[in-house]
Amino acid sequence: MAWGMGKTYLGAAICAMVKGKKLVVVPNITEKEQWHVYLRKFNARDVQLETYSAWHKVQGKEYVLIVYDECHRLPAPVWSRFATVQSKYRLGFSATPYREDGREDLIIALTGYPVGLSWEHFLQAKAIRKPRIICKVVSTDREKLSVLEDLLKIPMKTLIFVELIASGEKIAKHFNLPFVYGNTKDRLDVISKNLVTVVSRVGDEGISVKDLERTIEVEFLGGSRRQEAQRAYHLLHSVKPEISTR
Repeated sequence: MAWGMGKTYLGAAICAMVKGKKLVVVPNITEKEQWHVYLRKFNARDVQLETYSAWHKVQGKEYVLIVYDECHRLPAPVWSRFATVQSKYRLGFSATPYREDGREDLIIALTGYPVGLSWEHFLQAKAIRKPRIICKVVSTDREKLSVLEDLLKIPMKTLIFVELIASGEKIAKHFNLPFVYGNTKDRLDVISKNLVTVVSRVGDEGISVKDLERTIEVEFLGGSRRQEAQRAYHLLHSVKPEISTR
C-alpha cells in the first residue's frame, strides 16, 4: 500500500488483537523507534521487535504472528532466513515492492497474497497526492552546495538525503545542521525538533514526518527504484498542503 495509508498503524493494531508471542522485523533502528510508538499506542503485549540483522535472536523460536516491515528486503540472500521462522500467521508491509536482483516474486511468495498493489483508488479518493518533483543537474559538488544553499533560504520542514557519511558530515558542518546516521540516537526526536535535518540511508524507509514539506536528495544509490521512491514519497505522510522533492 502507498505511503501514509497506515501500514504501521494496522500492524500495531493487529499485534494488539492477536494473542500470543509476536515478532516484528524492521530494517533499522529508526523504524524500531517508530514501531515502539505505535505498539505503545495500542498497548500491544508479547511483541519482540528486531531488525533484519538480529537473526541470532529469533533462530529456533516460534511465534503466533510475524510482521515483516519493508518486506521487499526479505528476499535478500542473508535476510531470507527470517522467512523460515515458524509462525501461524504472517504479514508483509511495503510501499515499494521492487528489487533489482530479479527476486521480486519472492516478496509475495515469502509473505502472502498481495493487497493494495493498485494505487488508483487511493488517488481517486484523494487519500494520496503526487508531490511536485524538480530535478536540477549540476557538474560539480560545489555547484550542488550552491543550489542547496539557495533552497535552504526558503524555510521549510526539510530532509536532506545523502549516500555517503562524509558528505552528510560536510553538509551538516557547512550549514550548521544536525546529521542523522547510523550512530545517531533518538533519530526521530532529532528530526522532529529541527526544521532541516541531513539524513543518511537510515532515513530511507518507514519514517513518518507529519509536518514534512520538502525532501532534497543530494546523493543517491544509482539504479535503485526503491530508494528513489521511498525518499521522495516520505512526503505522502505529510499533512502539509504543499509538498515537493528536489
